[in-house]
Amino acid sequence: MTIEEMKRKKQEYGLTCEMIAQASQVPLGTVQKIFSGKTRSPRYDTLRALEEMFMNFAHRRDYLESEAQAKEIIEMHEEVFQYEARKGKHTIDEYEKWGEDIRCELIDGELFMMTAPTITHQRIALELAMILENYTRSKGKGCMAGIAPTDFQLSEDDDKTIVQPDVYMVCDKSKDREKRFVGAPDLAIEILSPSTSEKDLLVKYKKYRETGVREYWLVNYERETVLVNDFEHEMPTRIYGIREKIPVSITGGELVVDFAAIDDYIKGV
Repeated sequence: MTIEEMKRKKQEYGLTCEMIAQASQVPLGTVQKIFSGKTRSPRYDTLRALEEMFMNFAHRRDYLESEAQAKEIIEMHEEVFQYEARKGKHTIDEYEKWGEDIRCELIDGELFMMTAPTITHQRIALELAMILENYTRSKGKGCMAGIAPTDFQLSEDDDKTIVQPDVYMVCDKSKDREKRFVGAPDLAIEILSPSTSEKDLLVKYKKYRETGVREYWLVNYERETVLVNDFEHEMPTRIYGIREKIPVSITGGELVVDFAAIDDYIKGV
């Protein structure tokens, strides 16, 4: 995003330099110089912070469906930006106050806004979830599968992390607390999109590995790859093509996902 594009969005959204500085964690003086034109070539990390702030704000706007909602979100400006300014300090109690109107994840106290998934994203998620669910039912092993949005508090003693894996399998019923799962899923699958790829590849990878997720898949449908991380056996990441058959490690390889069949379904073959 260029500085000129940011200037247009600043005006469109009705944002002040103070709000932008607070939400992006960029010093107010720096923000003022950039938007006044005094600074023509900001540092790369400064531009990234500003771009992320505008993208997060745009994501929230995508949820608006009426003028009434638009008015409500404008009235919430100050509260929203106060929340984003406290990166790394949010708790699950605060996360729950957002309610169901704004979809987000909380990782180590930092809030990550989430856009509505694409139709292709959801079709892939549903296909994977049905394959996992059919397997668990046929085996009667007490596991369960599902798709987002389902909250996972990855650790009982961590009150700063709530995630929503796109697809999951859980094999410990004691983790089911009705309101959310408390504990890591055995299998987590994320379907990458441009707005979430960095979080899924870096932030979630690290968090899932630390909290006991046994297996982690990243499906990149655009690049036609599936990355499989077998954390349980400390295996190196394996890269599969989107039309390959991929064994699910936590089932001992008993379940194999035929991605060619999923790909044919998505493409209507």
